[in-house]
Amino acid sequence: MRKQHLRSCLGRASLVVLSVGAPAAADASASTPIRLEYVAPEGCPDANQFEAQVRNLLPALQLAGSGEDARLLRVAIGEDGQHGALVLDEAGVQGVRSAEAASCSEVAEILAFAVALAIDPSVQPPPEIAARLEPSNPTTDGHAPPPPSPARALPPPAPEADVVVAPSSRRATAVPHSFHWAFDFHGAAASALAPHTTLGGGAALQSFVALFGAERMLRLGLDYSTSAPANVDGASVRFGNWLGLFEACPRLWRHGASMLDACLRIDAGVRTVRASNIPGGHEEERPWLSLGPALHGRFRFWGPAFVDGGVALAFTAVRDRVFLAPDSTVHRAPAAGVLAELSIGCEFGDRNGS
Repeated sequence: MRKQHLRSCLGRASLVVLSVGAPAAADASASTPIRLEYVAPEGCPDANQFEAQVRNLLPALQLAGSGEDARLLRVAIGEDGQHGALVLDEAGVQGVRSAEAASCSEVAEILAFAVALAIDPSVQPPPEIAARLEPSNPTTDGHAPPPPSPARALPPPAPEADVVVAPSSRRATAVPHSFHWAFDFHGAAASALAPHTTLGGGAALQSFVALFGAERMLRLGLDYSTSAPANVDGASVRFGNWLGLFEACPRLWRHGASMLDACLRIDAGVRTVRASNIPGGHEEERPWLSLGPALHGRFRFWGPAFVDGGVALAFTAVRDRVFLAPDSTVHRAPAAGVLAELSIGCEFGDRNGS
């Protein structure tokens, strides 16, 4: 649909496009569970409010439980709050249904009806949307024309309508996943590196990419940590660590501004051990490598700003023994340790697909 007509014909464009996008869905709507994904910027209706709008149109809506097979409907509203899209996949055919309005609440309202219509084509539009389908020009005798029939109100989309439909044999993108990235500062506490709990912190750069139909986070950072000295046989032994970190994380779950990621984490670098108050005391440097699973929970609390809490299990690949001659053990690296981390950061770039 041409840009100059989008606002005046908004309701018609959005609803017409969706009326032909869910063939034979009416019979299955009562029995097929739905998985609804919703992404919107701050100031828009949240996921619970959007779900309530859909349920107002479809009281019998069934949302799928965790791990249950379901039809996936993805709704995203752009950062400007004036553009949105519904993405659905029906029998191997993927379509993107777009909407535009003056406010985010209006876009959400249109997309809620779009979701209901995609599930059950017999759903009638609410009055505020139906009003946009009414002809705006009176007849020549001064009387308003009769209401249009459903077939006339929802004609097939014109060739220029804002519709993207592609067969499954061709690669089609649902909601665009533009590259975006984030930067964080974090503090951490870990075991395994020293006899006492190791405390430290650092910074990391994150990138988000869409692979195999889901979002992946890649995180690369640098940490420094140290611990209280260990006192053995009158000597004081201090541990310090310069470690690089790498995490690869598929997204497990997301709801509004909250999300959960499962990760593979690798820590590698140099561990230094310095002995003092002992004849011949000196500093040794040894390599360090550990890897294991991690879990991150993130919450965006103000626009792109976020707080993130993580916990990891680290299996040590280098199990050094630190001792004082002749044979006084100071620390032996265990087979595994744990790490807890708290980060604060900011995301940059297009976050529509995140």
